[in-house]
Amino acid sequence: MVPRPERSHSPRGIYRWLIYEGSIIAGITLLWASVAFVVSSIFRLLQAGFLEIGGADFEFFNTVNSAVWEIASLVAVASVFLYVLVRAGSIILEKHSALDTT
Repeated sequence: MVPRPERSHSPRGIYRWLIYEGSIIAGITLLWASVAFVVSSIFRLLQAGFLEIGGADFEFFNTVNSAVWEIASLVAVASVFLYVLVRAGSIILEKHSALDTT
């Protein structure tokens, strides 16, 4: 992890840290979006297969498809919130331990 820059660091270091943390948050969001896309695609293929063999258009597949996106977005938000919370806690602990050593 890139350590949080202190106030004495240059703006370039602060921007580097912000971009690094932002890319982690974007990565978490993209991970869950890709998981939702893959699961949704699998259910769409299953639905197409059932239609091909003469089955009816099951409402189950439509329900699961919408539920997958809702669950994935909730998990993504929860993951980002947890990351920010843990990262903020580690920054506070770093600051506190730095104050104890001085």
